[in-house]
Amino acid sequence: MNQTKYFKLGIRTDNIKKSLLPYTILTAILSLGLITSLRLFSQSMMGVYDTLYPLFWISIPLSILQEIVFRGFGMYQLKKLFKKPITVILLNSILFSLFHMFVPEQLLFVPLSFLSGLAFATVYYYHPNLFLVSLAHVVINLLPVFYWGLIE
Repeated sequence: MNQTKYFKLGIRTDNIKKSLLPYTILTAILSLGLITSLRLFSQSMMGVYDTLYPLFWISIPLSILQEIVFRGFGMYQLKKLFKKPITVILLNSILFSLFHMFVPEQLLFVPLSFLSGLAFATVYYYHPNLFLVSLAHVVINLLPVFYWGLIE
């Protein structure tokens, strides 16, 4: 794969300084939203945590893989098919949320996945950096582990 292809897939370092602030804000907002959800729906979500906690160690590579698939390849392909940013962002978010249908408590997690996918896709569309979006996704996926670890 040539350098241009990597660049189009968001594998780049030239925009890290410019993109760091939007990704930091994205991570902060999603973290606050997730903590609020954890507090509001703690009973439902605690069951999910108990189920998925033994698998938390795979959340880092899984988060990175999801970003490669949905933001890297997915956004790249959707941009070739659709010209309007809103179409690309919405379709990417829908696909991302459908991927999360296997998680327990689907009525809670699919909408949360759609909203976080919408945020990830929007920031990535305007600041394509696979490293930063993957890091944000890892932080969001590990947050419940640390949250419940602190309250137990």
